[in-house]
Amino acid sequence: MSTADDRDEDVKARGDGAELSLSGEGAVLDRLAELAQSMGTARDLQTVYRALLDFAVATTPTSGIFVSLYDAERQERTCVYAWSAGHEEDVSRLPALPMTDSPNSRSVATNQVIVTDDLAAALVGQPRVDIAMDVDPRQPQSSVAVPMAVLGRVIGGFEVQSVSRAAFTSEHVTAMQMAANLAAIATENVRLLDREREARTAAETSEQRFRDLVHGLEAIVYEAEGEPAQFTFVSQHAEQMLGFPVQTWLDDPKLWSTHLHPEDREATLAAYGGASAGERREVEYRFIAADGRVVWVRDVVVQSETGGGRSSRRRGVMIDLTERRQLEAQVLEAQKMESVGRLAGGIAHDFNNLLTAIIGYNELLMGELPSESPERADAEQIRRAAERAAALTGQLLAFSRRQVLQPQVLDLEAVIRELAPMLRRLLGRDVELTIRADPGLGQVQVDRAQIEQVIVNLAVNARDAMPSGGSLVISTGNIELDEGYSGEHVGVAAGRYVVATVSDTGVGMDATVRAHIFEPFFSTREQGKGTGLGLATVYGIIRQSGGYVWVYSEPDAGSTFKIYLPRVDAGLVPATTPVEASDAADGTETVLVAEDNEAVRTLV
Repeated sequence: MSTADDRDEDVKARGDGAELSLSGEGAVLDRLAELAQSMGTARDLQTVYRALLDFAVATTPTSGIFVSLYDAERQERTCVYAWSAGHEEDVSRLPALPMTDSPNSRSVATNQVIVTDDLAAALVGQPRVDIAMDVDPRQPQSSVAVPMAVLGRVIGGFEVQSVSRAAFTSEHVTAMQMAANLAAIATENVRLLDREREARTAAETSEQRFRDLVHGLEAIVYEAEGEPAQFTFVSQHAEQMLGFPVQTWLDDPKLWSTHLHPEDREATLAAYGGASAGERREVEYRFIAADGRVVWVRDVVVQSETGGGRSSRRRGVMIDLTERRQLEAQVLEAQKMESVGRLAGGIAHDFNNLLTAIIGYNELLMGELPSESPERADAEQIRRAAERAAALTGQLLAFSRRQVLQPQVLDLEAVIRELAPMLRRLLGRDVELTIRADPGLGQVQVDRAQIEQVIVNLAVNARDAMPSGGSLVISTGNIELDEGYSGEHVGVAAGRYVVATVSDTGVGMDATVRAHIFEPFFSTREQGKGTGLGLATVYGIIRQSGGYVWVYSEPDAGSTFKIYLPRVDAGLVPATTPVEASDAADGTETVLVAEDNEAVRTLV
């Protein structure tokens, strides 16, 4: 394989005997045919001008060749190729050349061949180009400057030079003109190829930028045609958001319609019908993802025509609204529970006044009845019924967070372990109880009796959800809820918590039941079994203690209740300190009784 230096030496050697190559017109034509073939397959300008060099050296007594491209608007030339003193010159840093009175400039300006027999005289007063040919002791003495034109438009020119005076004949000039025509066409072809490559690269870059933008969005960008919708483009987020790979969307025209939520399908399909071209619509619906998840989707879509006035193509963006819907549901749930709590608290307060009067007067009545009186048994039934009603009132007060609590700092895991024997008796033999705890569990500040009631109520609820037996796991641990979790759970403050998790393997709950489980008197049990206040009491106690309770459940997949209570420092002093009772006052003091219920006020 020859090197670049070898090639230059070969060209130089052939140049020294170039005058011998013009032995006949046929030889020149053969060289032109070779030149045309070389230039016809060239894909870059360097290849074109090297072929031109080979032809010039083979057919003329040249010692140097210079090719420049012409900018008619700027009126300047740019040297793009030069060969002299037996080697190629580095023209990459040469400045653009102004149009002067030099042979090359005049040839380009007039679109004519300029033959110069005394080059030194012609260049007097003209700017020189600082290139390596100046080191050649044999200064060029003559030249032929030939314009390169395509359809009469000059695009540049090239000049061959010789160290001999009047070295170029008319045959040389003719050969250079034919070579110039081929070089001009080849130059334009390469330029067209370059522009095509640049346009293709720009288009590919633009498309890649678009794809990067589209695929980087946390939304599905799509294009679909026909009815049912045949997707022709789907962004990559489709797989992350809905679980189906992009190719599945493109291959299955029924994918979208068949995975619409059954309750939303008819309304959703109708919402897309009858849209005119250019019309923008927003549709919200539920979509069944590949893993069975229900995903709320907002589809912002624009119709467009595909021909004949038909608007069967649509372009749109699908946005995942699931988290937003969940947050909205949490806000509504919190507002509902707050409203129900106020209502329950008001009812419990009024009802408690009535019970106070009933129980009080009942005690007075029983104090006046002899032990053998038959009416005493009736009065006893009244007392028992009133006490049961008072217990229900207490649960309503717990739900409405109006109880008087006595919080103390305690170890939640110790409380649960002390309750374990009683819990096992409540659960029965068919339910296996497992208790797990974090060795470094933090402390909480709660009313001990109330937190015990919470654990018992959850255990009883789990037992009733496992009529054929199962497993109940109560675990505790430390957790730190960050701002992200707080943002996803309305009303939850970020911070350090102790979490108690109660999980069963029972029948589970659907979304409808989950939406009501903390409401007073809501129950899935048969009528007459249970009060429907167990979980409502749990909710009220935990919220009044500054904590939160969340439930996770699916039908036939069991239920998990998570209770979050603020963690406190180990050395924290209990919030309440027992107060020693003072001696009872006696004498003529006056007692003020403030009570809005007349019956209670009279009783007191």
